[in-house]
Amino acid sequence: MSRNRRRVGRLFVDVVTFPEAVERIVALAKEPRASYVVTPNADHVVRAEKDESYVGICNDADLVCADGMPLVWTSRFGGGPRLPERVAGSDLLPALAAAAANGFNNDGVTNTVTVNIPPTSGDHVGQAGFAEIVIVYYQTRSFSRIW
Repeated sequence: MSRNRRRVGRLFVDVVTFPEAVERIVALAKEPRASYVVTPNADHVVRAEKDESYVGICNDADLVCADGMPLVWTSRFGGGPRLPERVAGSDLLPALAAAAANGFNNDGVTNTVTVNIPPTSGDHVGQAGFAEIVIVYYQTRSFSRIW
C-alpha cells in the first residue's frame, strides 16, 4: 500500500484524519502479522534529531500519527501534503476499544481486541497510566495429510 506521508524533522508522519487512523489500525489488527503504531509529538521530533535508532523505530512503524498540534502547524509550511489534524494516542485508545468492543470479523472468524487499563499482565501490571491491548486472532489451518 502506498502511503501519503509528510516529513517533520527526521520523522515521516502519515497524512491521516482521526477516523482514517482508527480504520487503518483496525485493518492492521486483522492482518496475521505483528504491527505497531507510533504517535509522535514535538518532543519526539526533537529526540529524533539526536537518536538514530529512535528515527528507525518511528519511521518503520505501520502507522505514524501526529500527536501534537505543532506537527500539524509545521506541515503547513513549505511544500508537500499537510497533516489534516492531530491524532492523539490518548484519543485513539478509547476509539479502538469502542471499535473492537464486539470483536471484528475476518473471513468468517471473530477476532477480539481487549483493552485493560491498568494492565493485567506484563511489566506494568496494575500501574496507572499504562494500558494493555490484547488482540486475539484466529487463523484456520488446513492439513493436506494426517499421519
